[in-house]
Amino acid sequence: MTDIVRNTISSAGPDGVVLFTKSYCRYSKRAKEELRNAGIVPVIMELDQRQDGQEIQTALMEMTGQKTVPSAWVRGQHIGGSDDVHNGIETGLFDGLPK
Repeated sequence: MTDIVRNTISSAGPDGVVLFTKSYCRYSKRAKEELRNAGIVPVIMELDQRQDGQEIQTALMEMTGQKTVPSAWVRGQHIGGSDDVHNGIETGLFDGLPK
């Protein structure tokens, strides 16, 4: 499953943003909304809408130590969850990324 995670991150490109989320999760919704409001269009993988979603979430946990969604990645690096997306927007982490 780590190959799926790596391939998804790679598909976003060197300046890409990737969110691994669940469609019903309020924290995932918050991260997606804040990125959208900032003009950032992330690659989104909705884990609850995939047969292998639980396995992907387990792979993400093994890779990052984070058990929850959203799992946010910027420029190929894991930054954390919803609060980290919010803080990244506030501190300019997403500045200069394609919109």
